[in-house]
Amino acid sequence: MSEHQTILLINSGVYESPSPYGGTETHVYYLANHLAKNGVKVHLVSDYSTSHFHKNVILHPTNFNGVLLDKIGWVGYLMRHLIGGWKSYRVAKKLYKSEIVFDTIHCHGRFSSYFMTKFVKDQVIVTIHDSPPSKKITSSFWGKVFYGGWDKFFSNKIPLNAKHNIVVALDIKEKLLELGIPERKISYLPSGVDTELFHPSEHKMDVTSILYVGTLVKRKGVEYLIKSFVELDAGITLDIMGDGPDRRRLENLTKTLKLENRIKFLGPQRQETVAKTLRERKIYVLPSLSEGFPITLLEALSSGCAVITTSVSGIPHIIKQKENGILIDPENPHQIKASIELLIEDTSLRKHISKNGLELVQNKFSWNTVAEEVLTIYEDAY
Repeated sequence: MSEHQTILLINSGVYESPSPYGGTETHVYYLANHLAKNGVKVHLVSDYSTSHFHKNVILHPTNFNGVLLDKIGWVGYLMRHLIGGWKSYRVAKKLYKSEIVFDTIHCHGRFSSYFMTKFVKDQVIVTIHDSPPSKKITSSFWGKVFYGGWDKFFSNKIPLNAKHNIVVALDIKEKLLELGIPERKISYLPSGVDTELFHPSEHKMDVTSILYVGTLVKRKGVEYLIKSFVELDAGITLDIMGDGPDRRRLENLTKTLKLENRIKFLGPQRQETVAKTLRERKIYVLPSLSEGFPITLLEALSSGCAVITTSVSGIPHIIKQKENGILIDPENPHQIKASIELLIEDTSLRKHISKNGLELVQNKFSWNTVAEEVLTIYEDAY
């Protein structure tokens, strides 16, 4: 049946696909290619880099260059999501109204999904990548005002208007059930990882070289990772790979704590560079306050890293304490410090965690498996 399907796959519109900035856009890139390998004709609405796409993927760019918006902090960050999502929707709407007959419409991202599900209500499959914000983020007065209004007038409308919802984390499923969405209209399906690109290597740097890869926004908790280095041995260093509206604040924090010689900001990098860097490291830290299903965590596991991460959102469903990772509380520099010291000192534990994490990814999170399950969801939903 897949050989005769034509899919309209809609990216977030925020970044190109794949992207050194966003996990959603990387998810869309791999999904498009692996659906295409299964014989599906994929019309992908997305800007794109020079990465290879399968011959069955037809690209429809939005031509949105929002790089300058990244220079103006959170306002630019929100504008990029809104404008990019609107542009993505406009291209998708034009395709929908064309002579092409689509068997399935599958949308990713906040604003593109919002507009598309209003345009063709109860006809769009939506993948929801973000878990609800952490309680800490929503505890302040303005946090309650913003996220309360955001949910009521915007984000809750998307799953209610969708034909079917794919969620990457179980806490997202719980929220949708609370909204009254029937369980039959929700599928739990985590992201995959490119195990051919992200693979382990015997050539590793010294264990004292720690790595973080991800977007630099408050919910990623990078400030607590930086603070943990105040009490760590001076020979332990940290590389931060990524960019975002929080970068300047984090760089200033590093200077205030006099850690410039030990903590380096590498900026955003292409997938190939990220993969090479992960292969070279032994310890990876993801100190998030909230998450969906972090692709970078899977990439680190697939690269043979021992991971330290927080017990939030979908993470505890894949990371088991001292089996395939170290779980810590969010906003806790002391626990980050202690966990880094533990993995540096206990070589046996570090190798045990690394081995189990690699096996987990290889057995459960290949993109071939994810694409096949997505095709089953398509067939059941329509």
